[in-house]
Parts: sequence; structure tokens; C-alpha cells
Amino acid sequence: MSTRRTKQFIILGSDILLFFLALWVSVSLRSGTFLSITEYERYIPLFLVVGSIYIILQYIVGAYDTYAQLAHLRQLRSACMSAATTFLLSTVFFYLLPSKSISPKTILLLTILFAITGSYVLRILLYTISKHTSFEETIGIIGRPDHPDIKELALVLQTHQDLSINWIESSPTAAHLTNVQTIAFHSEFFSSEPIKKLLYTHAVGTKKIITFSELYEAVCNKIPTGSLTTDWFITHVQAESIIYERIKTLFDYLFGVLLGMILVMTIIPIGLLITLTSKGPLFIKQTRIGKGGRHFLLYKFRTMYALAPDGSAETDGAVFSTKGDARITPVGRVLRKTRLDELPQVINVLRREISIIGPRPERPEIVSEIIETAPYFSARTLVMPGITGWAAVHQHYTDTTESTIEKLQYDLYYIKYRSLWNDIKILLLTIRAIIHLKGQ
Repeated sequence: MSTRRTKQFIILGSDILLFFLALWVSVSLRSGTFLSITEYERYIPLFLVVGSIYIILQYIVGAYDTYAQLAHLRQLRSACMSAATTFLLSTVFFYLLPSKSISPKTILLLTILFAITGSYVLRILLYTISKHTSFEETIGIIGRPDHPDIKELALVLQTHQDLSINWIESSPTAAHLTNVQTIAFHSEFFSSEPIKKLLYTHAVGTKKIITFSELYEAVCNKIPTGSLTTDWFITHVQAESIIYERIKTLFDYLFGVLLGMILVMTIIPIGLLITLTSKGPLFIKQTRIGKGGRHFLLYKFRTMYALAPDGSAETDGAVFSTKGDARITPVGRVLRKTRLDELPQVINVLRREISIIGPRPERPEIVSEIIETAPYFSARTLVMPGITGWAAVHQHYTDTTESTIEKLQYDLYYIKYRSLWNDIKILLLTIRAIIHLKGQ
């Protein structure tokens, strides 16, 4: 795991250095002479903004997902998308804040072209080197391979080219620990004195020792179902800090106003498309469960055919929406893919019924069914729900009991690790989902 993180920092640091090297080369070419440090410094304040936009967009398009095939055609498309968007946003920035001392238009174009080309070539080189050099981190897992959580982890690890797994059964020896850098042991063996003695003798101080849950969370970005006990909640679910809560509230109001402006600008064209192509109301109101179990009305643009008297598509109670659902209108399908159907929820944000970031609020009817098989499902209401969340950016349709339980795993991961950085990360991943039309 540390190897993957190291790769990400190497690529990120290289992108930053390549960007400012590209700026120096571009200015030198534009001026026809090698640029001095003093002259170069004039460009840095303005291009710090451009560089920040560039790095953020690189993250959004997945440029720092090290387990992806770096030389794949998809990476080239992502690089072109990042370059084009950076150029457009930066042009707007320079237009709004023109500088009389420098003329950055040509320099901007050259810098982005050189930076994105260097970034892509770097990834090809890293991909080529990684195929001929072992950068794998070997992890030894002490546990039963037939355990559901371990079986799921094994499937996920097949996509991680920089992690190698040694499966160690319930009776490990010193030989099992020889060629591993990290040891993860399942909770079933917490009380095994022979295993603890073995780890103390042959691993303490020389190997990284973690629990299986820590490994699972790091790789799968969710909480393993086997960990969900009362003890887990007592140990890992803490009250939100006052500073975090206040900053997040300010964040919600700022984004609420921004989304409100977008709603005002788009409500007429979206309203016409909805009402002219299918009968029924413009908005749908549904009862959802908020923080502390409180009920509230959630607002959305109608995306389904109105099959019931209240304008909804449900004639026999609440049901899951499925992939390819025939009840979704053609306009509704576009609204869902782009997540524009969620815009009216800005009303709920400004009412402080939901946040921008948080677990998606569920309907009471669905919760009452799920809680029979997942008794801790109501724990999602420990924090304020949101328009988008950790589960929303990692899952597709939650149209079964199993996928809804998986949603709980993702949401509890968010609750455990909630922070401003993770909220920003979710926001960027949501933008990525919108760009790739992955709305549901």
C-alpha cells in the first residue's frame, strides 16, 4: 500500500515540476532567449492558478490512479480532456484578470501542451519500467481464504498491479513471513497466542503489522461487513469537531448559493423538456430520513413517467430504480446521467436538511426492509445526509438488498474518516462522474 502511495506522490510531484518547466520553456521560446530567474518570477503568481487548475483536473480525470494501465488509450483521452479544460478555464481567468505587464495567451497554450505531453510521456516510461522491474509490495494475509470478506478482497486485488498477496493459513510459520513487507491478520486470530508470539519474534520492528480490516479499508475504501459490531461503532464513530462542522456548514451555504444560481438559469429549459415530453409534475417530492432519523421532503426533477396519481412512477409502494429502468423517460435518462435531476435539492441544502457531502438519504419504506438484514443500517443517520457522498461516487445502481448493504459499508467508511479533505475528494470524484456521465 505504501508503494502505491509513493508512486502517486512521484507522479504528482513530477507533474508539478513538469508544469513549471514547461512554463519556463514556453516563455523562453516566446521571448526568443533563455529566461532569467528574475524574469521568470513575474509569471509564477498568475500561473500558480493555472497550475492548480491543471493538477486538480488531472486528479479528476484519474491521472493519479496508479493501478490503471498508464499507457492505455484512455489515459491519452483523459490527458487531452484535462489540457483542453485547463486552457478554457485559464483563458477565462486571464480574461477576467488581465495583466498589462505580460501577455500570457500564447504562453498559456504552449505551457499546457508541453506539460500534458511531458506528463503523458512520463506515464508511458513509468508503465514500461514497471513491466520490467518489480515494484510490488507483498502482503501476507493470515486468515481463511474462504471467508466472504477475504474472498471479496482477493477479487479487488486483481486490479492492483502493485500489490502481491501471500495467503497464509491459520498455522503460519517463520518461513511464511520471509518475503513479505506487510502482515495483515484477520480478527479470527486476535486471540491466538502462537500467532501473536510468532509475530512478536519474527515481525515486530521488521515488518508492518496491520489488521485485516485496515487492509480491506485501504484497498476497498469501505468497511468490511465482518467488522460491523457494537464494539466497532463505540471505537470508531466519534462526534464531529466543532471546527469541521462550522467549516462544512459554510461550505454548504456557499455551494448552495452557487447551485441555486445554476438552478435558476436551467429551470426553464429543463422544465420545458420535462413537461413537453411526458405528462406529470415538474418536481417529485419524496419523504427521506435525515440526521437523527428525522423525516423531510426531498425535491428532485421528475425523471420517470407519472404512473401514480401523485405524479410518481410507483403504483405499488417504494421500489428500487434499476439499470435500464423502463419507467425512466428519455429526458430523465439524460438528467440522471448528468445529475441535473438533483439540482432542486439545493432547497434542502439551504434548509439544512441535507449537506452537499454525506450519505444519500434513504426512504423510510426501504430502510424498514433493509434493517431486517442489516441491523446497523440506521447508523447512516448519525451524520447529515448529502446530495453526493462516498457511496455515490463508488457504486452504480443500488437495486438489491446486497448492493444497499454495500452502500452501508461505504457510508460507514465516510463516517469513520470524515474530514474536509475527504469532502473535497468526494466533490472532485463527483465532477469526474458527471464528466463521464456516470449518474444513475
